[in-house]
Amino acid sequence: MQQSSTSAPLSLRRKRLGLLLTLLVPVVAALPPLRIFSPTGYLPLHTLLEFTSIMVSVMAFAVVWNVRQRIAVAPYLVLGCGLLAAALIDIGHTLSYAGMPDLITPSSPEKAINFWLAGRTVTGATLLAVALLPWQPLQRPQRAPWLLVAVLGIAAGVWWVGLFHSHLLPATFIPGYGLTGTKRVGELLIILLHSGAALALWRHHGDVEADLKGLALAAWVLALAEIYFVLYATVNDLHNLVGHLYRAIGVLLLYRAVFSYGVVLPYARLEATERALRESEERFRTMADSAPVLLWIADTQQSFSWFNRRWLEFTGRTQAQEVGEGRMEGVHPDDRARCLAIYGVAFERREPFEMEYRLLNADGDYRWLVEHGVPRFDPEGEFLGFIGSGNDITGRRASEQQLGRYVTELKRHDLEVTTINQLSDLILSCVAEPEAYPIIAQSARQIFSAAGALAVSLADGSGFSVVAHWNGAERQTEAEFPLDACWAMRRGQIHEVTPERTSPICDHLHTPPGHGYLCIPLTVRGEQLGLIYLAAPSERRTAWRQVAESFADAVKLGLSNLRLRESLRQQALRDPLTGLFNRRYLEETLPRDLHRNAREEGELALAMLDLDHFKQVNDRFGHEAGDAVLRAVGQLLLSTLRRSDIACRFGGEEFVLVLPGTGVGDAQRRLEALRQQMAENHFSHAGVALGPLTISIGLACAPDDADSPEALIRAADQALYRAKNSGRNRLELAAAVA
Repeated sequence: MQQSSTSAPLSLRRKRLGLLLTLLVPVVAALPPLRIFSPTGYLPLHTLLEFTSIMVSVMAFAVVWNVRQRIAVAPYLVLGCGLLAAALIDIGHTLSYAGMPDLITPSSPEKAINFWLAGRTVTGATLLAVALLPWQPLQRPQRAPWLLVAVLGIAAGVWWVGLFHSHLLPATFIPGYGLTGTKRVGELLIILLHSGAALALWRHHGDVEADLKGLALAAWVLALAEIYFVLYATVNDLHNLVGHLYRAIGVLLLYRAVFSYGVVLPYARLEATERALRESEERFRTMADSAPVLLWIADTQQSFSWFNRRWLEFTGRTQAQEVGEGRMEGVHPDDRARCLAIYGVAFERREPFEMEYRLLNADGDYRWLVEHGVPRFDPEGEFLGFIGSGNDITGRRASEQQLGRYVTELKRHDLEVTTINQLSDLILSCVAEPEAYPIIAQSARQIFSAAGALAVSLADGSGFSVVAHWNGAERQTEAEFPLDACWAMRRGQIHEVTPERTSPICDHLHTPPGHGYLCIPLTVRGEQLGLIYLAAPSERRTAWRQVAESFADAVKLGLSNLRLRESLRQQALRDPLTGLFNRRYLEETLPRDLHRNAREEGELALAMLDLDHFKQVNDRFGHEAGDAVLRAVGQLLLSTLRRSDIACRFGGEEFVLVLPGTGVGDAQRRLEALRQQMAENHFSHAGVALGPLTISIGLACAPDDADSPEALIRAADQALYRAKNSGRNRLELAAAVA
């Protein structure tokens, strides 16, 4: 876990201890292996020293495990869990010591040594891992229990091998001979592990608050302890005893480093934070009392607990009178409920607020205040209440009232301009003209307070149909009316009727509005698109007419563009010669029709038609005659198809018919009738008889023959190919149907 300061320095006392223990090694090593205790006399001391180390290791694990939610860093968790595993293995060593009661299998020096080497290896590997792992927060701290399970598994494995499969391990002690080379090599490797960990921890770089120097010292002392376990001759000599003492000191140093990082350091931070908070609060109160604004503090229950000097001078009341609910006594009765509602919402949502209200001052006058409140939180994010400030804005309110009318007018103008600009953009975004009608009505409601309506010209040009209205206009005007019912259309210009009614009233109105009205023709390049009817408001008559004309301009240009776009779209999707849809339209609609057909589990027939020997018509009579034949065929197809059917010119003299909801039998009957009608038809051009023409037809049906557009067209095309190869003037079914 990266912190703001570097690793804690090693205290002078611990430096001296490390130096002393290091210097004692050559001195004690030079002494002869004196036997201080008898084997039976040394047993209680050995047990005491071992259980001391075990308990300290378990305590270190307990500290790490209890603070893992707060300090979830990999090296710290590895250290605690590794010490627990070593402690569990050391229990096996202690209970297997010669002279102890048999633990499942007989106690012996070799059994105890096996557990000892395993425990020291786990400790050394743990310290080395701590030195090498980065001190950063765990990405998934919820997986910490799995680390504990892993180390318990390691300890269990050591116990299993040590108790039941020790014969698989190399000999470490031979009765009558003593320690083997395997045991001494194992100790040397353990020394390398601990000393390597000590060096890595000492040289660790990075912003880490953990006591890495203390961990390095502990690892070094544990490495020194192992030197004595290389030197001892018997388990009750001086070297063995000093080694156990060194090990106990090393484990205690480990515990101190763990406790310092997990317990002492957090509490020191907390104490420093609290001290800084107290100092900050004192500074705040000093500044708040000197501030030129009105300040207050409230708790989590909306109870006001403190007011600055400026507030008390403004209200002429004491702190005791204002705290609690007292401050609301000075709020104007008309503003009190609103203030309480704003307070309630802000406190519930923990959100800042701003409001204006009247507060009784020391002179007995109500003054306007603007008040801002912001929520307060402690360093842990706990909600503490609100802090607020107020300023006297009575003078500003008076100025605002004078400017209110101008601001309102400017806002209204801005809304009108913005709405008209948006209307133009929205109309251009419509796909078809009917989509624009409700958008125009909605925009008109935002701009005009009075009634109005939009009428568009009928398809035959004989009159108008009202397609949108607003603010009750449906009660004022006819739904459809002829051209001459409106004076604006008669005159070709805006027709205005004033309250004095000096102008004639249009016949399309049931009851003319009392304040007058406008009828504005929507004409673009001589084309009559429609008209807009607007009832006049009771105010802003001059500005209103200007806005009405701008609104009408936006509407007529938008509708004109939509109609032009629709005309271009039809030209893009229609074959100009035959009037049928073109191949592009087929490619757009056929996938949609097939999808709908599959969803409804219906049938769809697709026929590919080809004019037989059409090239001869072009060769004998010319291309104009050929074009006349294609136009006639197009009209024939349109006259025989249902409204739901689609006829497309696929290319040249090839046509495609799409018959939704039609099975193979029904499609075959209809197409045979079409083929007969085609054969009986006599074509002519410019008075020249072209003779009868026949068609060949290939028929495929979905989903039996194919379920994709490409496959369905290919199946029909293959059937058409067979029809032409079989003599023409015939209908062939797709192979899958046949």
